Amino acid sequence: MIFSVVLVLWCGVESVQSSVPPVFVQKGKDVLLDVDNVTEDFFFLFTWKFDEESLSLVTFGRDGTSEISPAYTGRIDIPDNKKYSVILKNLQETDSGVYTGRVTTAKGDSTLVQHNIIVQDVVSPVQLEVNSVSNSSHSCNVTLTCSTADSHISSTFRCIDQKCDQDGGNQSKITNSSSTLQVYLLDVTVICKHRNQVSSTEDRTDIQHVCPQLIGSHIVSHGISFCQVKTVVFSAGLFLMVSALISVHLFLKLKKQK
Repeated sequence: MIFSVVLVLWCGVESVQSSVPPVFVQKGKDVLLDVDNVTEDFFFLFTWKFDEESLSLVTFGRDGTSEISPAYTGRIDIPDNKKYSVILKNLQETDSGVYTGRVTTAKGDSTLVQHNIIVQDVVSPVQLEVNSVSNSSHSCNVTLTCSTADSHISSTFRCIDQKCDQDGGNQSKITNSSSTLQVYLLDVTVICKHRNQVSSTEDRTDIQHVCPQLIGSHIVSHGISFCQVKTVVFSAGLFLMVSALISVHLFLKLKKQK
């Protein structure tokens, strides 16, 4: 998969674009530095550089010829249908940084465009573990830990009858690897999520699995309480009983009339 970064060059622009948003790319993927609307009359060379003062990735002549730096041999592709555009392949974390498009004119070198590429690896798996359970016939307190290889969050959830709450609400933190670890409650399901800009993984568990006493007496499914189930069953039984008595009464009355 190729991530496209459109860098628009305007003829005569002498200043560097500011406040360019970062582009996040997954480790091992490719990125397309795409150049549009190039007016060639005012420059002799167009060069892609990494971190401005480093060696160039590739240099283009105005006639379309190109020279790839030995350091990037095998890692640069030049699309046939996109003049001055390049594909940087198999990105690694060390490729994170600012990629700059520069032109050489009669007045010297000028920076026209810059783009900030941030390469991220996929996040590590996440695990949700039960630390402690304290319960009674009507309530249950559960402490769970949401953890990755280098970070964790612990949170307590309190359930009374059908209602479950999380102490302190949704909780999140930035891990040592600059990803986000989050634990939160959705209905009666605890979700532990680990994510960054390019990937996401999660683990989850239902409160009923941790607090089995809530299944039979209070939480059935989708928020229907056991009390509500009993009411429905009792009402249905009462209706059938009354219907049977009325039917018997009508039968005996018709029999006497005959």
